Amino acid sequence: MKTIGHFLSFLFAWTLYLPFRILPYRACQAFGVGFLRLLYPIARGHRAIALENIAHAFPAMSHAQHQELVRKHFRHLGLILADSLYIPRMDRKWLEENVVYEKGVRENEQDALARGVPTIILTGHLGAWEVLGAICGQVYHGGTLYKKMRNPFLDRWFRRIRGASGLRLFPIEETTAAIKELKRGMWMGFVADQNAGRAGVFVDFLNRPASTYQGPVAMSCVTGARICVYACVHGPDRKIHLSLTDLGVIDPRSGRREELIRKYTQLWSDILAEKVREYPEQYFWVHRRWKTRPEDVVQIAA
Repeated sequence: MKTIGHFLSFLFAWTLYLPFRILPYRACQAFGVGFLRLLYPIARGHRAIALENIAHAFPAMSHAQHQELVRKHFRHLGLILADSLYIPRMDRKWLEENVVYEKGVRENEQDALARGVPTIILTGHLGAWEVLGAICGQVYHGGTLYKKMRNPFLDRWFRRIRGASGLRLFPIEETTAAIKELKRGMWMGFVADQNAGRAGVFVDFLNRPASTYQGPVAMSCVTGARICVYACVHGPDRKIHLSLTDLGVIDPRSGRREELIRKYTQLWSDILAEKVREYPEQYFWVHRRWKTRPEDVVQIAA
C-alpha cells in the first residue's frame, strides 16, 4: 500500500509538472501563483505556521499587517513552485537574460574561479534559491549535499530535475566525497537555514534562538574554503537579483573550532536575517524553523 501511495503522489507531482515543461517562464509563474491561490483557503495549518513565525520576526507590525504578509508570502510560494520545476530549462542563455548580478558579484566570482579558490555558497530559503542552485551548476560547475526523500519515485524524479543544471548531488551519507571535491576547488552550495534539531548550534535569528546546521562552517574549517553568503531574490523589475557577502577564509588559529563554528554561523545568519527584513514576503515562513528550542535540548540531555 505504501508503494502505491508513493506512486500516486509521484503521479500527481508529475502531472503538475507538465505545464512547466512547455509554457514560457512568465506563464509558469502565473500558473504557480494561481495554483497557490487555490490552495490558500484550505492550507490552514501552513497559514498558521507562517503567521506565528512572522509575528515573532516582526513584533512591531499589527495583526492585520501580519495577515497581509502571509497572503503575500503564499503568492511568493507560487513563484518558488515555478522556479523549482523550471530548472531543467534554465540554461546559460536563460540565466543571462533573467539574472541581474549586483555590483561586485561577477568580479568576485570570476577572480575566485580563475584562481581555483574553493568556495562554500551559503544561503537560506529566501527568494529564488532554486535559481541559485541552477547558477551553481551551470556557472560554477558546483555541487551540493542532498537528503533522500522517503518517496523513491519523487526522489529519483526530483534528483533528475535538480541535476539537469549540471549541479552535482552528493548524498548526505557521502559527505567525505564532497569534502574531497571541495579541497580540489569545487564550489559547494548549501541552503542551510532548516531546523537542525539537537545536532545544530543555536544562534539568534529573527528574534529567536534557532538550531542551525554546523556542517557548512565546519567544512570550511576543514578544507580552507572561503564562505560566501548569497541572496537570490525576485526584484520589482521581474528579474532575479543576485548579491553576495564574502566572509573570506576562516583562520583556524583565531579560536577554538567550536567557537569559530558558532561565530561564523551567527555571522551568516545575521546577513540572511537582514535580507529577510528587506524582502519579508520572500522568506519560507511555512517551515518550522524554530521548532527545536534550547530548553528542549537541555531536558533531553538531562
